[in-house]
Amino acid sequence: MKKTYFIFALMAGCMALATSCSDDGSKEFPANTVQVTSAETELAAAGESKTFTVTGTGLTASVPESCTWLTVAVSGNQITVTAEPNLERQTRHTIVNIVASNGDKTGVSVSQYGAIFTLDAPANLSISDGAQEISYAAKYNLPISLRSSADWLKVNMTDDAMVVTATANNSGHPRSGYVYYEIGTVSDSILVVQCDFDMDIVGKVFYLAGSNPSTGEITYELVQIKKEGADYALDLIEYSEIAETEISSPIFKQNEFTFNLPMGYAMGQYGNYILGWVGWDANEGYITWSNSVGMNISFSYDEEYGVTVGEMVDDGAWGSYEINALQLYAFSSEEFTSSTRVGYFNRLVYPWMEEYVEEEEAAAPRRVALKSNSRAKAPVFDSSVKIAK
Repeated sequence: MKKTYFIFALMAGCMALATSCSDDGSKEFPANTVQVTSAETELAAAGESKTFTVTGTGLTASVPESCTWLTVAVSGNQITVTAEPNLERQTRHTIVNIVASNGDKTGVSVSQYGAIFTLDAPANLSISDGAQEISYAAKYNLPISLRSSADWLKVNMTDDAMVVTATANNSGHPRSGYVYYEIGTVSDSILVVQCDFDMDIVGKVFYLAGSNPSTGEITYELVQIKKEGADYALDLIEYSEIAETEISSPIFKQNEFTFNLPMGYAMGQYGNYILGWVGWDANEGYITWSNSVGMNISFSYDEEYGVTVGEMVDDGAWGSYEINALQLYAFSSEEFTSSTRVGYFNRLVYPWMEEYVEEEEAAAPRRVALKSNSRAKAPVFDSSVKIAK
């Protein structure tokens, strides 16, 4: 009996142990009823709507309060997200939180590409007088707003380029207009100047004018742009007439509406003197006749007064000094040195060029008023100016 009990007890213990081992306390959780079955969650930078399908009943959807660029709409099991245009370069992201009526939920990551815009075009465009179409490579993924400031100038975009179109310029003078474009946070313009230097500039007579530093009045020299062969020159008309020989300085064409006037070239014999242009930094009090420096003259057309004008600026080649004034200078030799300099005939501070028009033809005087020049005067030696090395 004793042995039999022992076996029974052992068997009972094993049965109890077996029952205990099979009950490990684990539970089976029901599957989440909210599942995304189809989704396109990458949105274009220009802004768009995408719809994805989600299982579950009584669905609601929302985005974090900090996300102001994406809105969400629910229609049954269809979730529609709508993004505003992304005007920044960076891609942006957010989470759409979806909740069913039974409390099941999920999150869907949504991204929107950043803005892309590259344009391989200059800030200033010089074109000749003929009708033409010019394309500049462009990449963009946002709508572009385009306009131009002139009827003769058009602009449009293709898939990969900006196209600028100009009609033929038969006006006989330069003309200019702007192409304006706006995309995302970028707003800019391109200045388009249409000019043929030989047709619209060469042969015209101009005032080369500036302020007289002694009197403050406008003073000038009458000049004409000439071409002989492939070479260009700036002729001093009145000095040439008196000397009965051409008094002129070489000039160098930069593009169809700009030339460079270098300093220090012997322009010709005027009485006992050799004339030449001298650059002057009127603020610092230094002069130079080095022909490695000069001024750039860029032409445009003044619609109000009906004349061609030239803006004159230092060409940046004079180191730390700036040519902001010109001196028409007399030397005793064709070799310009400190010992051969005699003095100035005229000084033009902040000079510009303005087309000469007969008074009866001109609608009104422009900037050249109180005109005076100093052809008849002897050159004046100014010992206060310093010669730049």
